[in-house]
Order: sequence, then C-alpha cells, then structure tokens
Amino acid sequence: MRGVVIYQDQVAICTFQPEGLEGDALYVRSREELDGSLLSVGDLTAVWNRVSGQPPLKRFKSRAEAVARLWVKFEEMGAIDKSEPPVTEPVEAVQKTETSKPAPPTAVRPSRQADVLALLRRPEGATAAQIMEATGWQGHSVRGFISGVVRKKLGLTVTTGKSEAGLVYRVQG
Repeated sequence: MRGVVIYQDQVAICTFQPEGLEGDALYVRSREELDGSLLSVGDLTAVWNRVSGQPPLKRFKSRAEAVARLWVKFEEMGAIDKSEPPVTEPVEAVQKTETSKPAPPTAVRPSRQADVLALLRRPEGATAAQIMEATGWQGHSVRGFISGVVRKKLGLTVTTGKSEAGLVYRVQG
C-alpha cells in the first residue's frame, strides 16, 4: 500500500508502511487520515509550497481546502494508487529508538493546543467549561485561545451553538 510520509515541510512517497517514524513525522494513506491529523493550515501550506511547483501561497483559506488540494497533488505525484481500496484503519506513528541506546520510557503528553483541538473536532463539540477542565485554563484564556489561535492563527472555522450545557464550540473540517 502506498502512502506519504510528511515531516515538517518534507514529503516522501512510500510503497510500504515505515517501521518507525521520528518525532512529528506523519504517515498517511488516505485523505481521511490527512484530514484527521493535527497538521495546522500553516503546516499544510508549508507542505503545499514545497511540493506544488507553483508560486508559494501565503495561506489556504481553510484547512479543508488545504487537505483537498494536497491530496490531489499527492495523487498526481503517484503517491496514492487510486485503484487500491480506501484505508479504513489508522496507522500509528512509532517513535524510533536506537538499538545501542534504548531510550528511557517517557510518557509524552500532547500539547494543550492539541487537547483543545481534539475536543473542538468532536461531533458534539466542547463547552468552555469542558475546555477549562481539560486544560486548567480560566474562561478568558479559553475564549482568547479560540479567537486568537484557532480562528486567526490556524485559520479554522469555529461554529457556536447552544445546548443544555451552555455555549458549544465546534471546529469544522
């Protein structure tokens, strides 16, 4: 099965599943896996600028547009075999270790940003109270993060709606 390894703004086409990936390297075999990754619009723009062969973009309008255009580009590059059935099970990135020096076991905690984005991407979304509980932030920090980081820096579309629990935030795409 073919796939794409993305590390920073570098892209490599793989005809096999890599044994181990270092740090933030990501292996994707489907558009859904790319969409489900934690790559920001800025990260996806950097990858696009590296592989597109076109004048650099400042930023995509949305994360969904970035994923769609990158996936088409990966197909054009031959990274994806359209005749293969779509992938349904996710592939986990494995931390690479040296055989001469085994790394001590460490529990790597995802960043708070990743935690909040995971909460916001759930179908039911998240209330400010749920985000405050998950991160330990105060209410004004939650609202500032959603406005400044999620909307402006990452360029994600945040929708709000009311529920019994209060105002619910959701990220589209």
